[in-house]
Amino acid sequence: MRKAIIVCLLLFPYIMLTSLPGQTKTYYARGHITENGKTIHIKDSIGIWNSKNNRLKIYFFPFELTEKDIKMASKGSPASIAFKKPSPDKSKWQWCPYGAISIKFKKPIVDKKLETITWINYILYGLTKKNHTMNINRSGKKARDSFGSFAIRSQTRNYDILEMSTKGEHVSFSGDSKYSWNLKGRTKIFVIK
Repeated sequence: MRKAIIVCLLLFPYIMLTSLPGQTKTYYARGHITENGKTIHIKDSIGIWNSKNNRLKIYFFPFELTEKDIKMASKGSPASIAFKKPSPDKSKWQWCPYGAISIKFKKPIVDKKLETITWINYILYGLTKKNHTMNINRSGKKARDSFGSFAIRSQTRNYDILEMSTKGEHVSFSGDSKYSWNLKGRTKIFVIK
């Protein structure tokens, strides 16, 4: 009886932590991306480090990734995942929109830290019409200031982990399009060679 009580006491913190909302999923993404009033709510993300062009790209999706999706993305095809998914809201889209952030770092690349980011490109795909892509570029201090937090940690030989948050607004040169985003996540980064 005493052993059972000790085991219960030792397991209690673990049981409590894993039963709390937000504590059961190790990797997550949340937030939204908006273009001219059309908003997608983000449910998952994945990162790809392309060692050929030394660029990190984080994809944000309005659906949760399956194991099959993660396997496909880890081989270098994250964007194609969205093309095969149904619309998150058929009243707005007959396809699946998504967003991405492409990030370059100071060369030579020693550390992938917030302080070494030199350029970012926000990519909004299909928010207002199918196959329409909007690119929002920022460089230098403006690129770094776009992030509330940004930290990459080595996890295993297969992937690293990025924890980040970013939010901002943008108006097109013509003034007829307005964009905003508020994203937060903890995602795996897979290396493509």
